[in-house]
Amino acid sequence: MLIKLTSISVFCCLLNIVFSSKLNVPRVLLPIFDGFSTKFILEATDGDCYKWTTSRTDIIKLIPYDMDFGLDCSSKVIVLTSTKERTRNMAIVLAEDFYTNQVLRCDVIVDVIDSLDIITTTRELYVEEAPEAFEVRAYDSQGNEFTTLEGIEFDWNILPTSTLGGPSGIRFITFKDSPYEAPASIESFEDENKRGHTVLLAGFKTGSAKVKVNLPHYEYRNVKGHEVQLSVIANLIITPPEVYMMVGDTVEIKVIQLNSGRMANIDLSLSNYQLQLENKSVATIDSSLIVTGLQVGDTKITVYDPNIPENENGKLPSCTVHVVEPAHMMLTILPYKNWAILLTEHHDIVAEVYTKDGHKLHLGDGVKIDIEVGSLFYVHERSDNGSWLTGWAREVGTTPVIGVLHGVVNSILGKLDSSPPISAQAELSIYSHIALDPDEAIFPWDPILKSKYEVQIKASGGDGNFFWSSSNQSIGIVTQTGLVRTHYCGHFQVSAAMLKNQDNKESARIHILPPTKLKIIEYIMEAEVNQPIFLHVALFATKQVKGEAKTYDLPFNKCQELPFVVKLANENFFHNSTAVTTPIGVSCTTICIVGRDVGISKVSVSYTIDGNLLEDTVTVSTFEPLQLISPTHYDIALAVDTSIDVIFSGGPKPLVGRPSVYKRTVLSQSDVVVSAHDITDENPSNKNDLIKLRVHCLKKGSSGVILSITNSPILPNSNVHETSSTISVWCVEPYSISLHPVLKMEDAKTCPIDVSASRVIVPSYKSIEVDVRVRDESDRLLLNISSLRLHWITDPVDMADLGNPNSVFQRSAVHNGVEYADGNYQLITPKTDIGILKLGVVLQGYFKDKFEYVNVDCTSRGNSRCIRDEVYLYLERNAVAIPDVISIYNHPNNKRRVKIVHGSGYYDISLSHYDVVRVKYLKGSRELEIIPITMGEVEIVVTDLCLPSPPVTITATVVSMSSIKVQMLDKVEIGKSITAIVTVYDSYDNILVVPELDLSRITADLGIKIAKLDRVEDKGLDGASEEEILYTVTGTELGNTKITFAIGDIVSPMIDLQVFPPLKIIPRNATLLIGSVFQYSCRGGPQPENIVYNIMNKSIADISNTGIVHALDLGYTKIEALSVGINPYTGDEIVYSQDTVDLHVINMKGVKIKSPLTRFQVGSTIPLWPYGIPEELTPMVLGGAEKPFKYHWKVDDPHILKLVTPFNQYGIHYGLEDEVVMRVVGLAPGRTTVHLDVIVPGYVSSKRNNYHKIFSDSLDIEVFESFALKHPASTNGKLILLSTHSSIQLETNMDGLLKLRYEIPSVSEPVAASGSSNKKSLSIPHPLVTVSNTGLVQSYDKFGIASIIISAMDQFGLKQTINVAVEVKPVHFMLLDVTTNWRVKTVAPIPIIPLGTDFELHGHFYDNAGVKFSATNLKLGVRSTRSDLIGIRAGGDNSSVIISTKKSGDSILRGFTTGFYKNVDYIKLHVGETFSHVIDSLTTGDIICLWTPLVTSNKDAGRWSASDDSLININPEAGIGTVVGFHNGYATLTHSLHPTAIWHLSLFPATEITMLPTSYTILTNAPNTTTRIPLIISSNEISSKSSNFVNGKHCRDLLETDLEYPFTCYLEHNSDVENIDVPSVFNIRSGFDVSTGQYTCDLIPNDDYSAKTHYLVGNVTIWAELTYTDIRAAPVVLPFVPAISVTSNLHLDTSDGILVVNGADTVLDQVQVEPVDGTLLHVGRPERPKSHTLVHRITPLDHHWTLDELRDVMTVIVRSPLTNQKIKVQILADRREFSITSINAYYQSPILNLLYSYGPMGVVTLAVLFITLKAFHYFTQPTVHMNSSALNRPSLNYSGSDGLRPIYRSPSTTINSDRSRSFDSPIYGDPNMSYSSSPDIRRSRKFT
Repeated sequence: MLIKLTSISVFCCLLNIVFSSKLNVPRVLLPIFDGFSTKFILEATDGDCYKWTTSRTDIIKLIPYDMDFGLDCSSKVIVLTSTKERTRNMAIVLAEDFYTNQVLRCDVIVDVIDSLDIITTTRELYVEEAPEAFEVRAYDSQGNEFTTLEGIEFDWNILPTSTLGGPSGIRFITFKDSPYEAPASIESFEDENKRGHTVLLAGFKTGSAKVKVNLPHYEYRNVKGHEVQLSVIANLIITPPEVYMMVGDTVEIKVIQLNSGRMANIDLSLSNYQLQLENKSVATIDSSLIVTGLQVGDTKITVYDPNIPENENGKLPSCTVHVVEPAHMMLTILPYKNWAILLTEHHDIVAEVYTKDGHKLHLGDGVKIDIEVGSLFYVHERSDNGSWLTGWAREVGTTPVIGVLHGVVNSILGKLDSSPPISAQAELSIYSHIALDPDEAIFPWDPILKSKYEVQIKASGGDGNFFWSSSNQSIGIVTQTGLVRTHYCGHFQVSAAMLKNQDNKESARIHILPPTKLKIIEYIMEAEVNQPIFLHVALFATKQVKGEAKTYDLPFNKCQELPFVVKLANENFFHNSTAVTTPIGVSCTTICIVGRDVGISKVSVSYTIDGNLLEDTVTVSTFEPLQLISPTHYDIALAVDTSIDVIFSGGPKPLVGRPSVYKRTVLSQSDVVVSAHDITDENPSNKNDLIKLRVHCLKKGSSGVILSITNSPILPNSNVHETSSTISVWCVEPYSISLHPVLKMEDAKTCPIDVSASRVIVPSYKSIEVDVRVRDESDRLLLNISSLRLHWITDPVDMADLGNPNSVFQRSAVHNGVEYADGNYQLITPKTDIGILKLGVVLQGYFKDKFEYVNVDCTSRGNSRCIRDEVYLYLERNAVAIPDVISIYNHPNNKRRVKIVHGSGYYDISLSHYDVVRVKYLKGSRELEIIPITMGEVEIVVTDLCLPSPPVTITATVVSMSSIKVQMLDKVEIGKSITAIVTVYDSYDNILVVPELDLSRITADLGIKIAKLDRVEDKGLDGASEEEILYTVTGTELGNTKITFAIGDIVSPMIDLQVFPPLKIIPRNATLLIGSVFQYSCRGGPQPENIVYNIMNKSIADISNTGIVHALDLGYTKIEALSVGINPYTGDEIVYSQDTVDLHVINMKGVKIKSPLTRFQVGSTIPLWPYGIPEELTPMVLGGAEKPFKYHWKVDDPHILKLVTPFNQYGIHYGLEDEVVMRVVGLAPGRTTVHLDVIVPGYVSSKRNNYHKIFSDSLDIEVFESFALKHPASTNGKLILLSTHSSIQLETNMDGLLKLRYEIPSVSEPVAASGSSNKKSLSIPHPLVTVSNTGLVQSYDKFGIASIIISAMDQFGLKQTINVAVEVKPVHFMLLDVTTNWRVKTVAPIPIIPLGTDFELHGHFYDNAGVKFSATNLKLGVRSTRSDLIGIRAGGDNSSVIISTKKSGDSILRGFTTGFYKNVDYIKLHVGETFSHVIDSLTTGDIICLWTPLVTSNKDAGRWSASDDSLININPEAGIGTVVGFHNGYATLTHSLHPTAIWHLSLFPATEITMLPTSYTILTNAPNTTTRIPLIISSNEISSKSSNFVNGKHCRDLLETDLEYPFTCYLEHNSDVENIDVPSVFNIRSGFDVSTGQYTCDLIPNDDYSAKTHYLVGNVTIWAELTYTDIRAAPVVLPFVPAISVTSNLHLDTSDGILVVNGADTVLDQVQVEPVDGTLLHVGRPERPKSHTLVHRITPLDHHWTLDELRDVMTVIVRSPLTNQKIKVQILADRREFSITSINAYYQSPILNLLYSYGPMGVVTLAVLFITLKAFHYFTQPTVHMNSSALNRPSLNYSGSDGLRPIYRSPSTTINSDRSRSFDSPIYGDPNMSYSSSPDIRRSRKFT
């Protein structure tokens, strides 16, 4: 098996060798020459040794190359042609591998050259540039290229391109003169001045030439040479090659020649080159090569060279010039293009202007740009055009950089402004250089521990965000917090670089080296017992300086981890390894030594590394601490000229053998005030080494007395801490004095009496010590007052004796044999057995006169400067019990207390028998606590332990109880407690003292367990009496319940209890502007709530009881809300709950537009919010300003964006002050800018009130077309967009009809869902979406796109599918949308939201492209600045709420979502009344018009309703209400579209009806006339009014005529005419005048007319009475004037007619009768044939048969001014009976008179006239013959009753000749053309 594997391996190796071995070429083609042989080197690529053979030695010859003579083989062979035969031949060359015998083959073909070809990479040469290589290639007759031409000479020639010859500008260059390496064959030719197959050509001047190559061999004389044409052009560069520039700007063109690697500008005036401009209308170029842009367009500038052909000039460089309009500008900072820069570094800020396509514009000298940068950046230099500036940062901070392009200034075109100016802005952040601490760290390396260290490197400077790196991570690494961790010994660097600017970088060096030296550099020589002694140990490494023999010691930074060995010589000392301190100097660790007792010890510290011991040793000692024994306080106060001995113990002791280094000093810091001396050695009995100082006060003042003890250091590295103690000595004047009696009890165990400060019970049988304590003004106790003179007073004087009447005694004490002072006292000896002794003392001054002391008169007690005190000593008598007879409830847990007065307060208690009660004495209250055991009576004996006195006897009787009463508040906050007081009464209703009832018998029953009851054991804390049982009621759950307390069968009354949540003010932190109005709201608290708001600083803001805050001034304050109520038991106000929040009032510094998106799709709606600067000024703050701001929104291109408000679609268009929040709708793709100007009142920015300021901002917005599939057209390409963890129900038009199947195609198995449905998901176990069998799609926490296939199968097997794409994306922003069931019906929109309306606020969610989500799981929250103005309740789903407008005013709604997606949007609400509450009180009969501009979405009007139809009747559709009730009441009016706008009305019964003055002076019964007497119905509850129609503007046309009137009208007349009276003449009825809004009594004449009315005269009385009452209006009296009567038609018989007018004579006297057309009719003079009758004769003047058809002109007008009548009488003529000759001569026509006078002539004239008229009548319409004489004759009008008296009236009174002709021109075919009422028109009628 092994052999087989070996064979296989060998075979594989051989096979690999075979396949990897080959020759460099498989075939060789060599040319044949007569004079020499051509050659080629053939080689094996693997480099092995081969034996070479050929089959045709006559054709070729093989010469081994690099021959291995030992093996007789080679890897290369030279192939030489040997044949001279000019025919094609082939020889085979074989190569056999010496080792493997593998044979390789190569075919060598020899043939003659048939053609030549020149190969080059270019045919253009640059002047004076590097030469180009040209190579010739040879081919046989079959077109095969010869393998090599090396060693063959060629003839190369340069020929001119033209026949004229001349210099060509091209020359040959040898390889040795060029930078190229020459091939070996070429180099040999060049030595012989020949050329081979490759030559070098270079151009030395511009032009063109030909290069030709030939074979100079005879045998190839017939082979045609090959030539190529070359061009020599200058190596020119035109800069810039392409330029974009503005109109009017200039740019300099430069032509540069590249010559031998050097660039030089060409002066075109001194050269042959020229510049040509294509389009001179776009730009111009002058002689100095300055290009000026003239107009927008493109052109090209080309370099022209006359020395080269025209077709070659196109190869010269050119410059393309684009003259464009600038679109936008960008600011760039150089050199790093990073706006985060460092201090002191130079930077350039450059403004770059671009076209709309993104091309950068050249900015010439004419461009005017202004770059403004803040003061933090020092500008060193600016360019002339302002496009760049250079400078450096000089201060850390952030500053804006603003660049503005103003335009171009051109000397020819003038100033071209950029409108609008193009600007750009950037923010420059300046940071300091990074500094690292520490910048170098050295750590010791222990080869055994392999120490690893951590060091925190702190980086300062920069922006605080750094990137940390290590130069060698194998030695140490660094975290991104700067924590360095070492791994191994060595060196590395740690670098910190600022993230925003990687050039801000600093490094720290870290060394890990082996230690070579240990030294204790410092230690404490001695310390107190049990206090640490730290040895500071330094460890060093040796550093060898390169090039020097000297070494240095490097101290380590840290060596705490090394295993140091500490040895101690004294066992009372130990090494505390846990105590550490900060090493000092170069030390790297500390060793803590602690001495348990006084002593000395040697300490050695050592460390061993690699066998080397590093060690150091020191000596330390300990001593007792220095302590003050007497006095006990370090502050000592003394009276002037007094002394005190101060005693200390402990401190350092002299060193053994070195007493000279021991020092003890006493120093007074002010020796003129205090003297201090060490008197320790003066006391020989001092055996405990106590230190005694004597301090003496010399004068008033203070001084510190310092006692210092030390042993001087004995070694250089040792250190001592001087042990010292300082006492402060105050030499002061007395300020107060106090007396404190001291009671000394013989047996303290039986009489533990206490001493009071001012009143002390003392026995009267022995002396009493009274401590005297004098204090200074700072309340310091004077320890020695022996220099003070005191005056003692006893009152009564004879009650006691004083031990020292003028001073005090000094108490002394002894400590360890040393005596010292211990206080001052007076001795009092009482001289009576009982009474109160008043002991007083007065400070009178010093005993020595040299000390000044102002003696104050102390006779007056009110003198505050008097130093005195007094104490009362009570000489007490026997103890007494109150009461001494008690009754107590019989219960073992019940207690009763008895007060013990007098006596000492310490007693012994005994009982007559112990089976009735138990007794306990309460020392604090001096009471006996009596607990019943069983019913009965007992005697309790009390014996005083401190005062000898007879015992006190108390009789106690045990009784029973009857009832329970409870006092408790009815509200408690959850988690907090209230107290319930339970009191028990006996059967006589007396309170029983039962403070400790058996808990098992007391039960508290809660209806609902929402509270916890705990009994209060310690009632003294609550101040309760012993009769009260206290319970703590703690709220545990929210709700209401009832509580009862019971003891057995006795139950207390039921008490209500409400557990409410804590009161919380919303919001928690508010920021306002001056003048802003904001309303706080509260959550929680008890119900009903009564919230009281308080503000801490009322100068900053004030707040109302409803939480409305008005910001008044800048500053900070706190808002407090209290939920208050009234204690029902005490009547006091109580606070149930309270909360406090912060309020800030700040200035506004600017405005900024914010939007969730600035790029969105067409059709998307995006919100825009104005935020103030600072950003705490949200739209809620800006919109809540009391004096509203004005917001001017503008869009540059309204075709791209449209500005709308949320309520526009409902007919509400806000004013400028309400457009706080705006929406933009994308209309078309493009970019545009939204501008906002906010006009704010002055006080907002600390200006005067009449000052206004404008803040502006703009926002660039891009609208793009949504990505959609255009073909096929039926695919809309839309997705169902879902957020994470949301769901949506898919619905089809086949639901319930066909069987549907929902599936996700990429899933093979369904995933079980909740419920009975199955869901299918994209992946398991974490799907993107799932779909249930019912079509419910659910998303999860992944983002992506899924496909859902819905299949429908009918009963015939037809299957239909729908492919639905579902995408799950994150929510980017929210948009609040308004949905209402109403809209404004008026044509003009209104600027307010109608009060009382409801609308639903939806939160729609969108992605980052503005696409709306189909479903989300986000819950919408809403907060308002004024919660009192609106109501908020839950909507139909989580993303909607319903807003109710409750009050008028402005508020801002902030919609928000919580959780992972925090979105926000705002809506401004400006709510106002659309129907005004003009009146709140109405009277019976009042008609009110209710109107609203709102209609439903279907344009239907809503419905009005009233709460009480018995009081007011409302027409639901018309909105007209009538008060119908006759009693007091209240009613509310509502509208279905204003559900929360309630109109509260107070309705009062009518108490008065008033007839108003009328314009009528008479009453007449003229037909078709109505006399209306107005009246008002009123009530004495309402002030005077002038109308019963309220708010009738919109309802006048809708008011019904058949109203139910609350009154009745009456009239009567005093006429004596028989069978007729006024009621029969008139119909009187109730009415209403809508024009005045007043009720009326309407008098309408009856149609039946009687002649008797002409005789009816007198006055008519009209009045009205209220229905169902006896209230009657004051009547109105009018004189009655009967109307005239006349027939409507008058028939003329033969010649005229009589017009008869009937009426009262007084009326007929003023009647006027006039014809309508006086040219046709004549009215005769009036005649009065009888009383009540007037006649006129009516005579026609001219007539035609057609006039009977015209009623208007054949009419007589009868006018009665008194009755205001105008009656038209139609005049009718009978044509059959009418004869013109029968007309009375008096009224004859002038024409007829003329005929009668002239006889025959008249007949002839009449005949001619008749014929003419007949002919004219034939061609024209009928003509009326006019009687001109009648026109000129005045008419008659008869008036008066005395007879016929003519009154002449001008014709103008009856003829209207001033009518306009333009409106009466006849129209052809009009039937009315037969007659015109105007005589002038009739005269001028013509045929048309």
